Amino acid sequence: MKDVRLGDLFDGVIKACRERAKEFTRFDHTDGAIRISYLPQSQLGLEWIKPVCKNASRYEMVARISDDGNFVLNRATDPVDTYSISAMRVASCLRSQELEEDVAPDEKRGFASAIGTTAYQLLYDHRIFALMIVSVSGAIPEEDELVAKAASEAVEEWRKNGPYDEAGRPRLFYIAN
Repeated sequence: MKDVRLGDLFDGVIKACRERAKEFTRFDHTDGAIRISYLPQSQLGLEWIKPVCKNASRYEMVARISDDGNFVLNRATDPVDTYSISAMRVASCLRSQELEEDVAPDEKRGFASAIGTTAYQLLYDHRIFALMIVSVSGAIPEEDELVAKAASEAVEEWRKNGPYDEAGRPRLFYIAN
């Protein structure tokens, strides 16, 4: 399946989120995190991360909101580790999908509000191969949410640039959750 380039998807998501973050003054300090969690849902989904790490069962990456930013907001009154918050938001998003209900934030158990996350089921030939969750932390939750939703543009672009079958039909699809 050399015709599917997950790296292009991940790079596109980071770029789209960074561009959207520029629209909010709270992101002006350039600190914050964009976390992408790729969770295989089939053997095919696992095979696509094997070139990165042959023993991985899931793949995550974190990028700063900007190249010169930090993951920790060093505000004297309220320091926030956006790297950790983005991870806890992914955990909450996954947990709420398992339970089909919202999970109350409980930082002691590794959960934070799922606001600031967006999830996608990724499909190849109409079969799910992975779940991808995008989590953003660095502003207020509502702005984090809007920045995370910018990933949709990148996912759609990746789908359009993906492989097509012999009849000219796309092979890549996604469902935004």
